[in-house]
Amino acid sequence: MPRRIIPLTDIQVKNAKPKVPSNCGKEPELAYRYGNLIRIGYGTDFTLCLKALALGKVDYDPGIKLENASTKPKVKHRSQFRIKSDDIELLYHKMKMVDLTEVKAVIVHN
Repeated sequence: MPRRIIPLTDIQVKNAKPKVPSNCGKEPELAYRYGNLIRIGYGTDFTLCLKALALGKVDYDPGIKLENASTKPKVKHRSQFRIKSDDIELLYHKMKMVDLTEVKAVIVHN
């Protein structure tokens, strides 16, 4: 698989430092907190998802979206699976913590 290495200085970012959402709140209004630490998961397979489901760590969230309700209603199913951030490592063989302030380049897979 071809790879390109892109220096972080070449990537346009809104702020001086890259930021990744690490937490959010809803009271009194939706707010996000950003941090420089991110987790990167390596290697996954469907059996890890099944194990997390069996442990009760993954929830099935059936979603239904109704479009054109007043004219020609159409139902779209948008089911999702959800997992708490603290349990995300259950879906990967290896998890690595990365400090974005220490990253010199980003490798992009084409």
